[in-house]
Amino acid sequence: MLQACADICEFLVLRRQIRADDEAGLYPATQKSRGVHRCRLLFEVRDDGPGFDVRTAQRGHGYVNMMDRLGAIGGAVRWESEIGHGTAIRGSLPLD
Repeated sequence: MLQACADICEFLVLRRQIRADDEAGLYPATQKSRGVHRCRLLFEVRDDGPGFDVRTAQRGHGYVNMMDRLGAIGGAVRWESEIGHGTAIRGSLPLD
């Protein structure tokens, strides 16, 4: 079950990140990781693209959809990025 949850989560996040990179004409290197901490599945997807200012970025459908989908099952997601330094998407899902 844990492996299935991790695979689904990874697929959804990677799919959105790849789509965003493609729309921007970018093909940055992508790293992914996952683990478990305090009964939560943790995941991270990081790229070495151009980054963006998370304080001023418009929250499009991909951002809202990821927040809504993970939130509906008790999860959370956040974006960390800085212009010129890539982007990291980090999130968690409950395992109980």
